[in-house]
Amino acid sequence: MSTPPAAAIAPHQKAVHDGLHSRHRRGFTVVLSLSSLFQALPSNPMFLRDGIRHGLRLLSIYRALLHLLRCRCVLAAALLLLALPSDFCLGQGSGIQRASEQISEPQASVTIRLWGYDDMAGAVERWESGFGKNHPEVHFTTELHGPDTAMAGLYNGVADIAVMGRELWPVDTMAFRWVFQYLPFGVEVATCSLSSPGQSFSPVVMVNAANPLSRITLQQLGGIYGSEHRRGGKNLRVWGDLGLTGKWANRPIHAYGYGADDAVGIYFRKRVLLGDYKPNVTGHLLSDRDDRISADQRIRAAVQADPLAIGYARDDPDQARLKVLPIAEKAGKVAVPPAASTIRDHSYPLTRVLSFYVNRAPGKPMSPELLAFLRYVLSPDGQKMLNQDGRFTALPPDVAATQQESLTALPAHEPKQESSSDPN
Repeated sequence: MSTPPAAAIAPHQKAVHDGLHSRHRRGFTVVLSLSSLFQALPSNPMFLRDGIRHGLRLLSIYRALLHLLRCRCVLAAALLLLALPSDFCLGQGSGIQRASEQISEPQASVTIRLWGYDDMAGAVERWESGFGKNHPEVHFTTELHGPDTAMAGLYNGVADIAVMGRELWPVDTMAFRWVFQYLPFGVEVATCSLSSPGQSFSPVVMVNAANPLSRITLQQLGGIYGSEHRRGGKNLRVWGDLGLTGKWANRPIHAYGYGADDAVGIYFRKRVLLGDYKPNVTGHLLSDRDDRISADQRIRAAVQADPLAIGYARDDPDQARLKVLPIAEKAGKVAVPPAASTIRDHSYPLTRVLSFYVNRAPGKPMSPELLAFLRYVLSPDGQKMLNQDGRFTALPPDVAATQQESLTALPAHEPKQESSSDPN
């Protein structure tokens, strides 16, 4: 979406709009905008009439923006401010919480607002079109700037659905929790294929073709890449630790993976290392942020060139000198190879999913139109639409059914929160 002209932006947003055009002034401009916004609040009678609750919500958004700046998420913070309604500081903001309180009133038409992952644009458009055929009263506005802005749209009240292109990170939930005092509600909507775009793919584990290793377990991967061993076991630093003998027994393992701030690296840390934040100090963690060549390409090239290397990255069946390993959940279990069929049925241990997130308070139902749309997305017709462009695949029927049930389940307590020690 193009940046709106400065004349169409409210005064408290203009500084941010101008700052977006200057890389070096960006953070300073956001802070100035916040200062101007909050100086205007006390004297406004509409703000006083709305009362303490509205004031606390504004303060929570202010704290969330400061946290984003500390984490250097300047673009997300700027987009959040740009998205503030021009009358928000007057106590007339149309946040998601207020919309949910008014949903019982009859409405001729309803708008569902989606923010987030741009590589899901095709699937989202097909879902909106298919749903609209039987629900002409529902309209959609879709702003897909990328996954880093999805949650900002949700907790700022300008989005009803956050379309995430990766797993939810604690930094995403932290700001939302500051505003609403509970966590966002998530529902799985798609399976990540071996070739999904960006860093949303399901990764494979590979070794050099000369390496005799034929399979690996999640615990062994934890021993190679981690230090805390939350799956049990110990440090695995030579190939003999994985059962190789002869000339391989004492040769060191050269581990390659994704950086701590990359989506695939964070997924691997959560899924395989169970949140271990003490990686193997001899490992090589490569990021898309530190080179013009993608981390994916560099990891595969390193494993191709080094018989002692192991890595996880995107699958590329056309590349020679690489061996992709089947993975077992634990010792004694069947090792499952990555393939289209094992991704579809989620039997491959490193199968990833993508989720939508909405603002649903614990113990309360979501609005009827959101419920109907999410049910459509999870229906057989909705899931079939994922297979049209090959970017993502449908959820297994049992998984889709479980997600359908979660839409109307009303637990009295919110789900367990991510560890607050996670810097991401």
